[in-house]
Amino acid sequence: MTKLSNLTPKVNQPAKTGRVRKSQALSNHDNWNPNKPFHVTQEELWDHIHEIEQGPFMTAEECFNNVRTWMKKQVSSLYS
Repeated sequence: MTKLSNLTPKVNQPAKTGRVRKSQALSNHDNWNPNKPFHVTQEELWDHIHEIEQGPFMTAEECFNNVRTWMKKQVSSLYS
């Protein structure tokens, strides 16, 4: 345990500044975090949306069928 009398006072030291903030703009990396806000211009946002629209998509019915198939496999594995 340290005695308070053994502590030396820190005189004439500048106060610590806050940490440096990183840019929150959209980056080229595909590591989007929905809990972290981002600040971009409207043009950058539209460009990003159009880039996403170019990706592969499946119909809603195909997605539902995939989920149903997965659920059946999960249930059958529980009782096997």
